[in-house]
Amino acid sequence: MSIALRYIQGREKFGQLEIVVQGVRSLPTAADKSNIFVKGYFLPDKARATKQKTPLLQSSSNVQFDHQFVYTKVASDELSQRCVEITVWKEGLIGPNKLLGAVRLSTGTGQSFGDNVHWMDSTTEEIQLWQKMFDNFGSWSEGTITLRNIKPAT
Repeated sequence: MSIALRYIQGREKFGQLEIVVQGVRSLPTAADKSNIFVKGYFLPDKARATKQKTPLLQSSSNVQFDHQFVYTKVASDELSQRCVEITVWKEGLIGPNKLLGAVRLSTGTGQSFGDNVHWMDSTTEEIQLWQKMFDNFGSWSEGTITLRNIKPAT
C-alpha cells in the first residue's frame, strides 16, 4: 500500500492529521470483478465519527485510490498514543465483505494511554513511516507498506 501522511500543527494545541491512500498493488484478482475499498480508523476511537472510507473501485491487481482521510482536532502530544488502522476490503456480492489486508501506523509500543492494547502492534516499516511523520511535521511523509493479515480493532 502506498501512503502519504502529514500532521499540520494548528494555532492552538490541536492540529490536523492527513493521510492519502495512494494505491494498493499485487492484490489477488477475482473472476467476479467485485469492488475494492479502504477503511480508516484513528484508534482508540472506534466510533463511526472517526471511520472514513474510500469510494468503491473495480477490483484489479493494482488499485489507485488517491483518497485523503482527514482527522481534525488532533493534539500533537497524543499522536504517540494513537494508531491509524487502514484496512483493504473486497465488497461481498453476497454475504459479508472480505478483509484483504491492513496496515497500522503507530509507535508499536503495545500501549495506548496506559492501557495494553493489541492494535499498537505496528511492524518496523509501519513504525518508520509514523516516525518519519513525527520528524517532519507539516511535510508529507511517503512510504510503501506491505499489507498484513490482522484482526481489525473495530
